[in-house]
Amino acid sequence: MVVKTGVSLPDELYERLREIAGSMGYSSISRAVRDAVELFIAFNSWWNTRSPVKGVILAVTSRDHLQQLDRVHEAAAVKFYLVERLGETGLYMVVIGVEGDAATVKALYKELARMRGVRFVQPLLVPLARPPSGCQQASRGEASP
Repeated sequence: MVVKTGVSLPDELYERLREIAGSMGYSSISRAVRDAVELFIAFNSWWNTRSPVKGVILAVTSRDHLQQLDRVHEAAAVKFYLVERLGETGLYMVVIGVEGDAATVKALYKELARMRGVRFVQPLLVPLARPPSGCQQASRGEASP
């Protein structure tokens, strides 16, 4: 079954979509929008989970605001924190590895998104399914029974 829906876009946004979709070889705007919706779902499926999540949050900020991001690396869910200068742009990419319950990670994401000077925040998180009670996970290199 296929559901048809209408989407209203400002002219400028539609033209940019049409230009990029065409240069990527899309035969129709409909297919490009469908792919965009699938990506939206894939990138945001962690938002509604009650399971723990694991992945990274990417943030881009200027040097002037980099210090305010530094306090984030002490949050309970943060497992690693990397900073990379983006050439001569004056911007820095911060990669924050996270693992923990979804509510804690969501709160951290929201804090990053609200921080002054943060120009871009993108989570790439995966819900971790909890193994059924009594099951043991195989160690790396071991076969599961």
